[in-house]
Amino acid sequence: MAKDWKNLSDRVVRLVGLRTKPLGFKFFKSADELKNIEGIARPAFKRAMCQFIGSARWLGRAWGATAEDHLCQWGAYTAGVFPVEPEALASGMLYAEAVLNIANPQQAKMLADGLPRNKDKFEAFAVMPLDGGIAAEQITFEPDLVIIYGEPGQLGLLIMPLCAVLGIPAIPARILGDTAICADGIPACWNTGEPKFILPCIGDRAFGGTLFSEVAMVLPADKFNDAVVSNMEKLSFPPNMILQAPLGACAEVRGLLTVMAASSFPLDRGTPVIPEKES
Repeated sequence: MAKDWKNLSDRVVRLVGLRTKPLGFKFFKSADELKNIEGIARPAFKRAMCQFIGSARWLGRAWGATAEDHLCQWGAYTAGVFPVEPEALASGMLYAEAVLNIANPQQAKMLADGLPRNKDKFEAFAVMPLDGGIAAEQITFEPDLVIIYGEPGQLGLLIMPLCAVLGIPAIPARILGDTAICADGIPACWNTGEPKFILPCIGDRAFGGTLFSEVAMVLPADKFNDAVVSNMEKLSFPPNMILQAPLGACAEVRGLLTVMAASSFPLDRGTPVIPEKES
């Protein structure tokens, strides 16, 4: 392993209080490559992409899957692991009948055509927790992508130092509310090489066990590194600051920060003095 993935995972979980562990995800050009990956299991029945991911993060499982293992073909296709575009996606029927009931066929096809698709094609993928989960002491392959689920406030504490280290102004997001991790997440991140923030879709919540309070992000594995995590550790805001939130509605800000021991940074630094109105 090029990195101590378990160490990075443990530190992030501890810093922001994630419910589930960050995951590693890897594409394979040939399904035969799965035979060389230690600890991964092949599914006994077909699943959706979000189910493989949900099982990995909630149960600590390690999965390797091919096109034949996918029940949700349009999710597998947009992610890049299903060889032929399903008719429901190509025609727009996905949004005219299957997921939504859009009467205008052109509008339904526009939504379908707008979904990100992987620019590359693969025969298989593997996913497992970065710390190894129940399969190993740590992840048994070098991941292409890292997938992290959490509450918005938790991921916010990761996004700020991530942007600072990478030198980017913000993480862009394409929000539709459907085909999220398998379109707006995994392939969009793979295609651009940039982190992506997603709003998990109804399938992710129904099949993958994602909570209504959770969001997710996908980032290239080479951009989840010690520099980012070390920058997170320098943040002075504690993960449990939400416990003080009810006080924030009626407290004086400087005093509240002192009570929380959250930050000594003067929030009004650099703020121009506003002259009082003349009576």
